[in-house]
Amino acid sequence: MSKILEYRNIESLRIVNETSERHMSFLKDLTVQLRNDSNISAQVARRTHKDAKGVKALSTVATVFLPASLIATIFSSNLVQIKRDEGPGSKTQLELVTQFWVYIVSTMGLTIVTLGCTWFLERQWVKSLFP
Repeated sequence: MSKILEYRNIESLRIVNETSERHMSFLKDLTVQLRNDSNISAQVARRTHKDAKGVKALSTVATVFLPASLIATIFSSNLVQIKRDEGPGSKTQLELVTQFWVYIVSTMGLTIVTLGCTWFLERQWVKSLFP
């Protein structure tokens, strides 16, 4: 009887040992796979950081030139006219045309529409990421 129990214990230990080895092998494979995924994630993070720096530089340049672009647009249109007084001691003055308000209203309207579309698209994008 003791031989039978001893044989069963040995057989049980063998099965436990084989199962443990399979689990250990699985855990080793999983560790290697996680390490590879971690390396890939680190590479993606470095590339993303590099791209963000580029976008930041472009945004800074665009922001620097925005006021000059606005002034050039206004003066290249017929919204501002140069008026010269005649006679002695003549002066040169800048004069806004009476339809300057059309420029202001249309610019503000288009800016609001653009910001609204951007806001809407961003919300849709966030909803698609986090349903």
